[in-house]
Amino acid sequence: MTTAADAVLRGWRLLAVASTVTALALAGHSLAGGAIPGPAALTLLGVPVLIGSAALARRRLRARTLLPLAVAAQLGLHHGSTWLSGPTSITPGSGHHPAVLRTLMPEHASAATADHGLMLAAHLIAAGLTVALLLAVERGLLGLHRRWLALLPLLGGTAPIAHRPVGAVPSAPRRTIAVWSTGAQGLRGPPRVHGAA
Repeated sequence: MTTAADAVLRGWRLLAVASTVTALALAGHSLAGGAIPGPAALTLLGVPVLIGSAALARRRLRARTLLPLAVAAQLGLHHGSTWLSGPTSITPGSGHHPAVLRTLMPEHASAATADHGLMLAAHLIAAGLTVALLLAVERGLLGLHRRWLALLPLLGGTAPIAHRPVGAVPSAPRRTIAVWSTGAQGLRGPPRVHGAA
């Protein structure tokens, strides 16, 4: 991808990946009873998400690369949200890990065990929705990209051309070469001589 239109596609892909991963991870965490940290902590959590999204945005999104990265993002954002939301937001039965509650609230250590499965299920569903939504967005972005490239010459612009490195030799035109066949598919008679009387 070397054209300006491809750079715009990468930018939209980056925005789609980062916003979808973050929004669905925080939604799953919140719906399972977890606390959402403040704006400064969310900004801190957004840095690794943006770095990962920038790496993903360079290529076409595929399910086999999205699924493990979506699960890793869910795990990272869950733990980041848990630890950055602070001990004051942890309440018994909030879906946080038993180790967190044992450390911060020893009298309620067993309360989170039942909701741990709910938190895990919410994050796994959020990871699956992330992959499905991003694959649909990718199809839509590629369709818009193709339509834009087809429409651009009609609007008076020029279609973007991939940059050719300096010193590259253009390919020579192909020439067709006549080949006489003497194999199993024989000719019905002697070959024709052109120009003979």
